[in-house]
Amino acid sequence: MLKAADELAAAVRARDLDALLRLVAPDGVPCIDSMVSRQELKRQLRAPDTFLGAYFFAPEVFKTQFADPLTKISFAEFVATARDVRVAVTGKQHPLHTCVHFTASNIGSTPLFCFRRVRDRWSWRDLPNCA
Repeated sequence: MLKAADELAAAVRARDLDALLRLVAPDGVPCIDSMVSRQELKRQLRAPDTFLGAYFFAPEVFKTQFADPLTKISFAEFVATARDVRVAVTGKQHPLHTCVHFTASNIGSTPLFCFRRVRDRWSWRDLPNCA
């Protein structure tokens, strides 16, 4: 599972959309009571004026359009500026659903990502700002 978290950070750091999409299950990513399809997710990630596009690939847009007291910086900014990054599994976890926090010595924000086991891989369980 920690490998999936490392793959997520590496994909964002490299601004590699295809690598990021490898963390998406064939049926997409659950969002409240529906699924965000791979196609829709790809569309949103490509567009810097969407929350997801800005959060993962356009930190300058995120800062001006989406930052708020709960989500002060984008994950793209986090991975670009973080020092001494650590990934920690949060609390007691279900073997098929696990969440991790990214922490850094120089950033107070601790991005949280949850993953689910789909077949033989870990995939995103939910999306930031899922609504």
